[in-house]
Amino acid sequence: MSMQVSVLTTSNIERRLIIGVPADVVDGNFQSKVKAYAKQAKIDGFRPGKVPVSVVVQRFGKSIRRETISELVEQYYVKALEQSEINPVSPPSIEKVVDEPGSDFKFEAVVEVWPEISLPAFDKIDVETPVSEITDETVDKMIERLQGEKATFADAEEGAVAAKDMKATVTFEGKIDGEVFEGGKGDNLGFVIGAGQMIEGFDDNVVGLKVGDEKTFNVTFPADYGKAELAGKPAEFFVKVTKLETSEKPELNKEFFEKFDSKAEDLESFKAELKGNMERELELAIVSKRNDAVLSSIIETLNFKVPKGMIDQQASFMRDQALRNIGLKPEDYRNQFGTEMFEAEATKTVQKVVVLREMQKKFEIEVSDEALDAHLQKLANRYDEPESFVAKVKESQQSLDRVKDEVLEQQLIDHVASLMNVQNKEVGYFELQAQK
Repeated sequence: MSMQVSVLTTSNIERRLIIGVPADVVDGNFQSKVKAYAKQAKIDGFRPGKVPVSVVVQRFGKSIRRETISELVEQYYVKALEQSEINPVSPPSIEKVVDEPGSDFKFEAVVEVWPEISLPAFDKIDVETPVSEITDETVDKMIERLQGEKATFADAEEGAVAAKDMKATVTFEGKIDGEVFEGGKGDNLGFVIGAGQMIEGFDDNVVGLKVGDEKTFNVTFPADYGKAELAGKPAEFFVKVTKLETSEKPELNKEFFEKFDSKAEDLESFKAELKGNMERELELAIVSKRNDAVLSSIIETLNFKVPKGMIDQQASFMRDQALRNIGLKPEDYRNQFGTEMFEAEATKTVQKVVVLREMQKKFEIEVSDEALDAHLQKLANRYDEPESFVAKVKESQQSLDRVKDEVLEQQLIDHVASLMNVQNKEVGYFELQAQK
């Protein structure tokens, strides 16, 4: 009698395999293990290798049976996957194990599978994408911000009033629906008024206050705020000013330019160099926001679920990357930092991967050598030695494949966007950068 397998589709992303292993297979494996134990067992009163099978069963039968069943679950789970042509995306959940001597051994394996989706009619989807430009006014504002970064501060005179460009230190407490939200309370929070370090409206409510003054006011978190649980939410803040400092900005000279790795000799040259850098950053930001808008509109239209195992894996990757970004080794700190805060972003990332894969199946777009070289050159132009960058990438097939995947993803999104109803929205450079 052969293995019995039946498959139940419990959801779009889950399958339940009901697996039966013939009793003679179970008994045969059990007896083989018992004999192997008998040859190795050391029991008082018996010579090594001469322990009767009946004694081994009496002494170790239960543990040998458990070991036998464990191995059979692993072996027949794999065979069941092959027979049913199922490709799981995460480890199985083994349930309902039934082991009765003399009867077939049965168990169930619940597995998550790649989601099956049908792409929507793209011409029915409206999507809003940003457009922006770098003006002379934008460059001047950036220089003002750079001066602020390098400014020096000194205690303000007694009775001074908080104003733009001053550094304010406050004690604060933020609430949403009457409850203090995570990270919404602290002491000695310092920020430069008008520098864009706080959410919109916060600075304005501090202007005019003196040291010791208290104020309660309402502001709303941006719709695209980094923490999804706060995005778009109205909040009430209480602040108490504990310190005010005046700022002294550095002069716009060669010494100042060098602090930003610039070789400019004068202000006009520095502005030209800065504008070029800002335009490159702006292009990247616009493409990123546009791509996100296109894929998000598809995900919102389909409203599909993805396997938890894939989400957990992506969230763990994001957590580890965040730890590396602050100079910590993930293996040393994983137990202290969970993945909950990354789950929403991880879910969306997995959904994007599923959508992109389905788009590739539908449109069968191929990356040409010309498109790959053009993208490589574009990446290389960000470096001081572009030729060296290109050569290094081409030396590694893994690096080259990664760049090729980037090109393919962009071509897929560009193609789909051309089928959608795209509406452009004017967005300022600094607003766009704040949305990263």
